Parts: sequence; structure tokens; C-alpha cells
Amino acid sequence: MAAQPSTSTSASTPTPSATPVGATAASSSAAASANGNDDASQSDAQAKPAPAVLVRDKESFQKLMVERYVTRDWENQAAQGIAMRYNADSFQRYNDKIAEYRIIRETHRQHFPPARLYGEGYAGWGNGHTEIDPRVKTAFPTQILYPAFKPRLGKRRSPPLTWKKKDIKKQAEQHEELVPVRIDVDTDKLKLRDTFTWNLHDRIVHLDTFAQTLIEDIGLEVGPANKHVHDAIVHQMHDQLMDFYPFAFSEEDALDPELPYSAYKNDEMRILVKLNITIGQHTLVDQFEWEINNPLNSPEEFAATMARDLSLSGEFTTAIAHCIREQTQLFTRSLYGVGHPFDGRPVEDPDLINAFLPSPLPAVFRPQQQAKEYAPYLYELNDMDIERNELVFSREQRRQKRSINRRGGPQLPDLKDRFSHPTTVSPSSFVTPYTPLTTDESEAAVEIKADEPIKIQLGAQIDGFGSIVCDTVIAGAEGEVTGRNAD
Repeated sequence: MAAQPSTSTSASTPTPSATPVGATAASSSAAASANGNDDASQSDAQAKPAPAVLVRDKESFQKLMVERYVTRDWENQAAQGIAMRYNADSFQRYNDKIAEYRIIRETHRQHFPPARLYGEGYAGWGNGHTEIDPRVKTAFPTQILYPAFKPRLGKRRSPPLTWKKKDIKKQAEQHEELVPVRIDVDTDKLKLRDTFTWNLHDRIVHLDTFAQTLIEDIGLEVGPANKHVHDAIVHQMHDQLMDFYPFAFSEEDALDPELPYSAYKNDEMRILVKLNITIGQHTLVDQFEWEINNPLNSPEEFAATMARDLSLSGEFTTAIAHCIREQTQLFTRSLYGVGHPFDGRPVEDPDLINAFLPSPLPAVFRPQQQAKEYAPYLYELNDMDIERNELVFSREQRRQKRSINRRGGPQLPDLKDRFSHPTTVSPSSFVTPYTPLTTDESEAAVEIKADEPIKIQLGAQIDGFGSIVCDTVIAGAEGEVTGRNAD
């Protein structure tokens, strides 16, 4: 029992391990050197005193700020001196240039004007013209020239077309009713003939402005010398606008949807429109049927299509539309004259019944014998032909003015007369469809009898499927005409 405690104590106590002799000596020397360095650093720290902390008082701060202010004032003064010397040098340099230019102007003005050196320049701002009021032509303080005072191109004196936005908006809401207008002014030195369409509800373009613009377009000046021409144009336009009768279209529904339209109403009003338009040296002759009681028929669209198919110029487009509207206006005026109600009833006046084409149509195909009558022709006239047509047109106008109603009662327009369309306004251009016929080509030939003019048809049909456009030749001498289109 006495041996157990000693055994447990010896077992719990760790046994030290064997350490080499060299390692023990090295560790002891390192520890000794470390202790020596710490002692040396502590002795140095105790030998050097701590640096003193600088403390700035109010007096030293103010002194520093005063020194800064003085330094900046010196720098600013030096910069101002440099700028003043530069400005003085520049001022002297420009004064020398001005003196030199003044000497040149005074000594060489007569023999060397400024325009030779700088050119004429724009006659506006900076050249003295702005000191004159363009409206009263008197001395006026310097002002800015606005676009309203800018001189118009071509030295035009008519007022320019300017509108306000609110006026344009009001005009856009108005219904368009085109009126055919024919101008015929004959004076000692001038013969003016022109046709166009005018909107009956136009409120932004005045007749005076249009007349002045038309006078300038034909090469005349706006002024007292041509005031009689201006007054004649305005008077004729005003009379024709006041004498216009719009066509009344009926929009009633069908009485019986099961029956055809022709069973209860026959309001078809087909007329024969004849064209005889002369523009420049070219005359277009044609005739076709037109329904005046159809609001979907547009003379302008038809004229544009016809001019495009025949390769005609833009003047023919407006002339064709005018002819259609002018001839439909004759029938509309006649219907108003006999008191037609425009409600689908047939026309009761016998003369008007004979003037309209028969309705309804028995067949939609036209007889072959009438095909040549309903085809367009284009003639090229010489000076003698133009003069002859002028005489015929003047004689026809005088006859129409002298015509009276032999039946008595209300006078109706003569529906058998068809106005021709001569114009004195120079056309812009005339587009020929193909190569003109000449006398030096030998691809085809056409014999012409002596003193007998020949006309080549426009729009000739080919096998009933299409049409072509050919050139037109008028010849009055014996010979032959050759060309690619002569056949």
C-alpha cells in the first residue's frame, strides 16, 4: 500500500528530453544581444529632448494675411500694366490703319472707288439703303429690313401671297366649288385670252391680287398704264362668279331595295363634251360622254389621266378640266332656267331632252362606225392657221353675243355651241410622245395629195386591247412624210 503514491506521482510528472549542447549556447547568446539593444535605445531616447510645438497667435496670423494681400495687389498691378500697354499698342495700330485708309479714300476716290476694291455688295443693311423707308421713300432712322420689305424677284410690284394660319385653317374647312372662268380682254395693243377654274368659296385670295399677278405673268407692268386691263379681268371674274349655278345632287334612298335603280328613278344626265383646245401651236380635238349627275366624277382627275395618256403638257390638263366644267355649267344653268327640281325626276323640257344623250343605254359597246369620232386628234398649226382660227373664233363669239331666244320666255343658253379654248399665255413646254416625223428617215412613208392636209390620229387602238400615242403632222404640199411613227 505504501508504494502506490510514489508510482502515480512518477507517472504523472513529465520526463525532460535531452537538449543538444550547441543549441543551448546559441539561444543564450541571442537573448543576451536582444537585451543589450533595448538598453541602448532607451538610453538614446532619454538623451534627446522632445521637439517644441509651434503656437501661432493672432498677431502673426494678421501679419501673414497682410503680406498675401500686398503680394496679390502687386501681381494685379503688373497685369494691368501689361494689358494697358497692349491696348495702347493695338489702338495706335488701328489708328494708323484708319489714317492710311482715309488717305486712300481722299486721294484716290475719284479714280479708284471702293466698289472696285470691295464690290457692289448687297443693297441692304450697312449700305445706306436702310435709312430710307421703302414704303414712303423718305429719310428714316436706321432700321432692320424684315422679309416683308425684301424686294421680290423679277421686280414684281404685285403684293405677295401671305396668309395667317388662322385664315388658312378657316379656308380648309370650306367646301370647294370650282367655277370655270374665261378671260377675254381685247384692246388696241393686247389680246388676252385665258381660261382657268376658281374656287367659289375662296376667302384668302382676292380678285385684285390675282389680276395683278396675271398681268405681271404676261409681261405687263402693274400701274396706271395697264389699269384698264386689270379692271377688265376683275370685272369678268366677278360677273362669272356671281352667275354660277352649282349642281344639286340628290341623296335619297331606294324605295325598294329589291328593284333595280332604274325601275323607280331615272336621273342619268349624260352630255356630250367636245374639246377644241389651242395652246401655242397645238390644237387638241376630242369628244366624249360625261355624266353631270354623278358627284364622284372629277374633271380634274379625268384631265390629268388624259394628259398623261397622251403625253400632253400641264397647260392641257387645266384646259381640259375647264372645258368639262364650262359645258356642264351650260346644262346646269338650263336646268335652273326651266325649274328642274333635281330630285331624280326626268327632264320635261323638250329642248333639254334632245340636248341630253338618250338614257338608259341600250348597249355598253359603241358601234364601230363611231369609233373614229370619239378619238383624240392633235394638230400642229402654223402661223397662217393660227390667224385663221383667231378670225373664226372672233366671228363665233360675235354671233353668240347677238343670238336671242326666238321662242320667247326665259332665254336659255345655246347647248349646241361649244367654246373653243385659245390662249395667249406662253406654254411652259410641250412634250411630244415619240420622235417627231422628219423627211430624212425612210423607215415608212405616207403619200399625201396636193393641197390636202393629213392628220394622224392620237390614241389609235391596236386589236382592241390597248392604244398607242403617235406624232401629228399637217402637210399641205405634195410629197411623202417618213418616220418611225408614220405607219
